[in-house]
Amino acid sequence: MRRSFFQLLAVVAFLALIVAGTSQHQAQTRGDDLKLWIFDIGQGDSIFIDTPDHHQILVDGGPDSTVLKRLGQAMPLNDKEIDMVIVTHNHADHLAGIDEVLKHYQVDKILISGATYDSQTYKNFVQLITDKHIPTENVTAGTKIDFGALHGIVIF
Repeated sequence: MRRSFFQLLAVVAFLALIVAGTSQHQAQTRGDDLKLWIFDIGQGDSIFIDTPDHHQILVDGGPDSTVLKRLGQAMPLNDKEIDMVIVTHNHADHLAGIDEVLKHYQVDKILISGATYDSQTYKNFVQLITDKHIPTENVTAGTKIDFGALHGIVIF
């Protein structure tokens, strides 16, 4: 429980860095807003970000396919591509929904911690990444992320 709280705190801090990094960019370009959805998907949360450059980032996916319904509400019906998925850790309550996303959306890149986990959910996730040839990047605390106009540091 305590670890989950600190992971959520780390994600919120990362998002705060992103918002701070985009505020100046918004004034200099189109003025589009950063859009942020926090999905209550049962055990845990999922966060969906639509950047001012219209890049889409999904952070965690929850324990089941509920995230698909929430994405359907946040994204245009004809949009089936997500630029980046960030998996904070490999427990089923954060990862199982990502498997469903990978089955229904084109995902361009996945950021993961690099830690392995001996569960069927994790093995399914790795197999989907392999089958779909999705580029992954192992990140650690302190890794700097630049994604279009967004700049931040990974804290998980």
